[in-house]
Amino acid sequence: MAIVGSRRATRVGQDLTRAWTYRLAAAGVTVVSGLAKGIDTAAHQGAIDANGETLAVMGTGLDRIYPKMNAPLASEIEQTGMLISEFHPATGARPHHFPQRNRIIAGLCHATIVMEAAKGSGSLIKARLAQDEGRDVGIVPGRPGDRNAAGSNGSIRDNIGALVSDVDDVFTMLTQQPDLQWKPPSHEQRSGERVARSRELRQIRGNTLESRVRAVLQEGPLPLKELCSMTGIPRAQAEEVLLDLLLDGHVALEANQRYRWRS
Repeated sequence: MAIVGSRRATRVGQDLTRAWTYRLAAAGVTVVSGLAKGIDTAAHQGAIDANGETLAVMGTGLDRIYPKMNAPLASEIEQTGMLISEFHPATGARPHHFPQRNRIIAGLCHATIVMEAAKGSGSLIKARLAQDEGRDVGIVPGRPGDRNAAGSNGSIRDNIGALVSDVDDVFTMLTQQPDLQWKPPSHEQRSGERVARSRELRQIRGNTLESRVRAVLQEGPLPLKELCSMTGIPRAQAEEVLLDLLLDGHVALEANQRYRWRS
């Protein structure tokens, strides 16, 4: 499974990546990424923490670790997985090397997950390459208006990849691979059943919250703070509801940061 994302990832994005890849690696999934800063680093580290396997596809020669800060991480990956490069030893970092290596990341994996990506991010190039090669792509949505998630949310809107909201969605993606006879271990299957029940409860509650948001926005566009005040919904829950409505095309975020009901 390829896990990719922004080099300038938020702390939340990095923590989420590390938690997901820990569970994936602990379940026997090999985690593949590009040894870059941000999401790539978190993906490799999560797999290592779980004593699992991780592969790093490099844009330099094997003896030229980039970024240099990841030299200790590269040494750990050598012990638990593999460093991969198509470049000769002593080849340094060049801008065109990294887009070139993306095709290898996409080709090695059954699926690619984009954790956090700004608009125009190289991670989205990896996602498109994976789709072009017939691989599945999953996109983790971000908060409305968050620049670090603008590319991710836009990709979901444009049907580039399926929305994945937690690691159990990733397990489901793997189990549905026609050429891969694999199931998560029993403890993960039980976890998935608990998550499914929890989702049903959240859906029931979410529909109630959605109706309150819809009723207010149909009266006219509102900024988030005013919407929360008028609906009585806490900010965090309001953002979750708005994200779902944005991705479904029911709500638009205007340039002045006001939310407008579209349908």
